Amino acid sequence: MTSVSTAVSAPAGVRSSGPPVAQVPGTTAAPKYTFPQAPLELGRISVADGPWYVDWARAQVDAAAALDSIDFTKRDIYIWVPGTSCHDVHPAFRAALEQDPARAGASLTYLRYEASWEMRRSLPTGLATLLLVLEGIRKRGRTHRVLLGGESQGAWIAGEAAAHPALGRMVDRAVLMGHPWLAANQYSDGHDPRIFEVDHRGDMVTLPIRGSATAGFDAMVGLRTLHVDDLVRTAGVFLRNSAQTLQMIISLGALVPPIKRRMHNPHIYDMEMPGAVRFLDSGIGGTNSQPVPA
Repeated sequence: MTSVSTAVSAPAGVRSSGPPVAQVPGTTAAPKYTFPQAPLELGRISVADGPWYVDWARAQVDAAAALDSIDFTKRDIYIWVPGTSCHDVHPAFRAALEQDPARAGASLTYLRYEASWEMRRSLPTGLATLLLVLEGIRKRGRTHRVLLGGESQGAWIAGEAAAHPALGRMVDRAVLMGHPWLAANQYSDGHDPRIFEVDHRGDMVTLPIRGSATAGFDAMVGLRTLHVDDLVRTAGVFLRNSAQTLQMIISLGALVPPIKRRMHNPHIYDMEMPGAVRFLDSGIGGTNSQPVPA
């Protein structure tokens, strides 16, 4: 199903190709890694149905760039999975990690992926990228701790990677901030002690969607991408999900710096970054500081 040399397949409803994607600066060279030859299934990634598109060629290039940035002489590998429109380690996450001298021996990198509002391509391709990174770490031997942090779309990707039947066991701990309700796997009930989910009250992406999850997903994405066809087709969704719709409209104002500075946005998790790093390092998690089994 794929034109790249690595024989990677996609599940029903997830296509192994899609619209062309511009390469991230610095990742245009062909991957030097040998990625898995056996089919690597993504499985169901959302309560919203497809079609989903995976750009496997980009996933390999971006995974190779992430692996190149890891210092494998360190025991702890922290991987930050950015949210939509972000392309680096969150500054507050980096600061929380670096301010503790005990963590000076850790390797910190971020997952390079599209991270755009074209989520039917960005999300599954980002997940494929992270799985290839985990596979690359696995092939070096089980001598590292792999610690994931993610926000928004990045939290969605990290959570699905942690649940992957073949490679999820590579994740020692993960913190998911602003974890979307639309994700196939949810962790707020604490059933997986490796995962700590942090969701602010009123955060639009964490709220359940009334009616069709698929229509709701397409409507919210259509509003941000201004895809007129999606907006017309899913117009009724906005009336059934007034809370999310209002926040989405307000969030458009955040694109204007003077407005952004005056906004209270429940989808910002800067203050939770120290607790996130603490949980990843020790299993002591979140605002309640309760011990979580490792």
